[in-house]
Amino acid sequence: MTVLLQLTTGHPIPPWVGAARVSNSTWKWNTGSSVSSTFWAKGEPSIYGDCATLRSGSVPGMSSCPCYNQQPALCKLKPKLCNDGDFGGASVRFGTINSPGFPNQYYNNLDCYYQLRSPTTTYITITFDPVKIENYFDYVDIFDGGNKTKLIGQMDTYMPSTNTFESTTNSMLVYFHTDSMVTDVGWSAQWSAKVKSSPIVQNGTSGEMSSPNYPNNYGPFLEQMYLINSDGNSSIFAMFDAFRTESNYDYLEIYDGGDIQSKLLANFSGANLATNTVQTTTNRMTMRFITDGSLQFFGWHMIWNNV
Repeated sequence: MTVLLQLTTGHPIPPWVGAARVSNSTWKWNTGSSVSSTFWAKGEPSIYGDCATLRSGSVPGMSSCPCYNQQPALCKLKPKLCNDGDFGGASVRFGTINSPGFPNQYYNNLDCYYQLRSPTTTYITITFDPVKIENYFDYVDIFDGGNKTKLIGQMDTYMPSTNTFESTTNSMLVYFHTDSMVTDVGWSAQWSAKVKSSPIVQNGTSGEMSSPNYPNNYGPFLEQMYLINSDGNSSIFAMFDAFRTESNYDYLEIYDGGDIQSKLLANFSGANLATNTVQTTTNRMTMRFITDGSLQFFGWHMIWNNV
């Protein structure tokens, strides 16, 4: 007890000892067992706080304290804290993974591995939102495939600017590491399997393009690429005479150039477009049509010509 009291003395934020209030008069350890009244210092637990620390004095013991977002912890035992494992499968196309305890705080000294698998003809897209971790010392690594050979992304900051990643195969490995100091609420991630498909390419001076299966409903979990190469140095003018997708979740991106690193000209979704025409500044246009797994509609039809 003396050593523990020394560890808790002088900290601006008192270390948590693994107990929390679950009702007005009931406290439990993080193992689920009840806290004995003999552990409390005189006059404790008070109404000021739902977590517990150790207090020194003539009659030492536990005292209640606020539950801070960034609070060190003292634990008697280190339980199994990772919620990792295998997710997805040969017929599974979407799912969710979270850091241990999310939306409550994760623990220190973790090394958690989340193995995602989808149908063989697909690849995996994953988006993390939110991401609330200790800067630089706690991090999430994303790997293409079933091992740590090919790193495709890392997040080691609070709410990073890049939070979406794609594999090239039907497997992805997510690795979560935490150090021995600060914790936070962690992260949640939505993943889905996208169908592999060859890009649709048109060359010349004019043409038509449409969503897969138009005028019938397009399919779920699509990511279809389109590329238009106009003759000469002329630009491309495109007009949509039909458009209906699931708002916000199924959408068409249009780029001014030969790939998706070019300038984004438009992102169309839903039924009511602010404009139904787009014009490039170059002789190439790239489009990407993305759908999720919930609702499908007839999609879109577009006529283009060079100008």
